[in-house]
Amino acid sequence: MRPTTVDAALTQAFQNRADLQAPEAGVRAADAAVEAAHAEHLPNLTLAGDYGAAGLRPTASAHGVFTVTGTLTIPLYEGGRIRGDIDQAEAALRQRRAEAEDVRGRIDQDVRQAFIDMNAAADQVEVARSNVDLAEDTLRQARDRFVDGVADTVEVVQAQQAAIAAHDDYIIAVFDHNLAKVPLSFAMGNAEQSLPRFLAGK
Repeated sequence: MRPTTVDAALTQAFQNRADLQAPEAGVRAADAAVEAAHAEHLPNLTLAGDYGAAGLRPTASAHGVFTVTGTLTIPLYEGGRIRGDIDQAEAALRQRRAEAEDVRGRIDQDVRQAFIDMNAAADQVEVARSNVDLAEDTLRQARDRFVDGVADTVEVVQAQQAAIAAHDDYIIAVFDHNLAKVPLSFAMGNAEQSLPRFLAGK
């Protein structure tokens, strides 16, 4: 009756929820921006090459010309600007992480609340099943007492009504339990796959 554990549900939710994937992508992008800002301190080497022909005429008397140039740029006087870029990138990274953690917190709350509701509904199913067993046992005893001449039809009718009511309560409890699985499936982010399995009791 209980399709999964809280930890397993949270793991699936963190993997599947689209509203978490976007903030986490923002965190990765901001982290890359921080690395790029730190890389501005590094020297930059640029190489260029050229090949052509030189001579009076572009004939057999021409000869090949090769040119290779290199430029090494060292950011000596860019410390303040680079430090500002790093600070800005790190501030953006902290903001993206806070946004992602906020979403993770809301997902955690959604899953745990849905799990609590589903388990409470499952407990109601167990109680209703016990009440059905008790009502059926009481009905059997009332019928036996009636056959033995100890009880009248009123006791049997009352026992039958109690058994019918217990069965109705059980049906409602099962319905409520299945209904409680729907929010959990959506909270886990894969309702199309998990809900049919939950409803099948797998």
